Amino acid sequence: MRIAKFPHHKDFATFDYGAAAVTKAQIEAFCSVGRFTEEAHNLILVGGTGKTHIAIAPGTTLINNGEKARFFNAVDLINARIKE
Repeated sequence: MRIAKFPHHKDFATFDYGAAAVTKAQIEAFCSVGRFTEEAHNLILVGGTGKTHIAIAPGTTLINNGEKARFFNAVDLINARIKE
């Protein structure tokens, strides 16, 4: 988890669907490790409540299942690409 650089621990078990604009069915694919990584989908989160939670939870699931993940916020990712 340390290497992934998550700002804090989040998973789908603690996600408050009542406060978010998304439903459990809309993000259920992220609860399954294989599907998200095998299909290589992109995810853009804009506005509303729960963006960081939804961004961290799939990574937490992946790491708990022996996979790798890395968290970047948009500003840091853009700055890293500019430096390259």
